[in-house]
Amino acid sequence: MPLNLSGMNLIYLNVKIMLINKVNNLILPNTLRFIDASVCKINYIPSNIENVKSIEHLVLGHNNIKNIALNNLSSLKNLTALYLAGNRVENFYIDNNIKLKILDLQNNRLEDIPLNVFFLAHLVRLDLSENNIKIVSKHIKLLFNLKRLKINTNAITNIDLSNMMLTHLIIYDNDITNLILPPTINLLCINNNKIEDFTFLTSLNNLFDLIIDNDQHLKINLLNLQNTTSIHVIKDIDELQHDIKYQIINNE
Repeated sequence: MPLNLSGMNLIYLNVKIMLINKVNNLILPNTLRFIDASVCKINYIPSNIENVKSIEHLVLGHNNIKNIALNNLSSLKNLTALYLAGNRVENFYIDNNIKLKILDLQNNRLEDIPLNVFFLAHLVRLDLSENNIKIVSKHIKLLFNLKRLKINTNAITNIDLSNMMLTHLIIYDNDITNLILPPTINLLCINNNKIEDFTFLTSLNNLFDLIIDNDQHLKINLLNLQNTTSIHVIKDIDELQHDIKYQIINNE
């Protein structure tokens, strides 16, 4: 039996861990701005959610979603943040008229950065970590407003982010040998890569936090980095996660 919430003046709705058949039976109010439907065993975006045009933040993490089709979210013109971490996304298409500022595709099954992503001109934060991405296309430079890029734990070998306005870059656990960065970088996490030449760091005049591993530290110590750069040497993955969260929070 449907649960009718349409008469309520709700702004935030958390239906986390609710099964998909129960989510589908919700009659939602058109006042909602934030919906969290994580861990609901969803393999598609329910139509009742698609029809709430007031939604600004949509959290669908840790479900079974495999494809995001062009028409899935086209009605959500107010959507600014979409969280799809921990799904099975292989294909991602979204209406370019949606002015997304935050897109989280962490821990999915992407082998390339979806071409459609490069035309989301309002993106400020993009998380593509823990996928199977090997190449970062030059089209990423179309994201003029992007400030924070998290693309760690992939299989990337080279990356050119010059002429972008990035402030935070998390790229640990890749196979990177060549890295070209903009001078706007404030926070950089590069541990567990294959970089041999670190002289590029000397041109990062706005770099305040540098997260590296012990082997990198020995090589970087030979460089004359500015005194304002705080270097964090990471010994294990737990320390890494904690340090990244701490530095990002303190650089908000």
